[in-house]
Amino acid sequence: MTVDERRLGMPMVHSTEGRRGFTLVELVVVCAIIVILAAMLLPALGQATEKAKSIQCVSNLGQCSLALAAYIDENDEYLPPAWTGTGQPPCFPIFLESFLSDDPFPSPLSSESVLACPSEKKHHKDLSDYGCSFTHVVLPDGATLRLPDFSRPEELAALLDAKDYSTGTGTWTAACPDCPSSPFAAGSWASRHSGGDNMLYLDGHARWFRLAGRGMGGRFGGGTAVRQDPWGHTGL
Repeated sequence: MTVDERRLGMPMVHSTEGRRGFTLVELVVVCAIIVILAAMLLPALGQATEKAKSIQCVSNLGQCSLALAAYIDENDEYLPPAWTGTGQPPCFPIFLESFLSDDPFPSPLSSESVLACPSEKKHHKDLSDYGCSFTHVVLPDGATLRLPDFSRPEELAALLDAKDYSTGTGTWTAACPDCPSSPFAAGSWASRHSGGDNMLYLDGHARWFRLAGRGMGGRFGGGTAVRQDPWGHTGL
């Protein structure tokens, strides 16, 4: 359009020659690419979400570590008992209550509690998703051990991811899986994090640990090193 044509108010005409929309085949190809990319990214996002939950779980156990250390310091180096009486409260997590920074026992157990594992879908009704390492390390009242009694505290679990196999919920006791006749044996380790457990050890550190099988041949026997026995089944 010339300058004179613009001055006369003549309309501008835009050529559409050579332009076209997407064909159906092109749209289908684009949609297929989006679906493939989503399928590739979703597992990675799921893994990242679980990793974040596992990190939060280890952080929870870290706070429990501080509470446990404070209890031991105030009680002549004795560990809290698994329970008093015959399986009656108060029990191990309750002995840590006054040393934890928040109220760990809302009823029902809140997902925000220090004692609630972020990856557990069915929390214990009012106590804990982390079980004390019962049978060899944490014992009932009257039989409790002192921290100096252990020769390898860096390899023995105090608290770990636990599940009650009769109810399907998290639970506060994790009995040695090779001692099925022990009280509360229904509560044992729970592989909530990529096939492994998060464990708090007696020396105060917490980390992820993969447990191999349930029986003696899978973990404590067959030449397996003692360090693969976080319950103390083969020695404290």
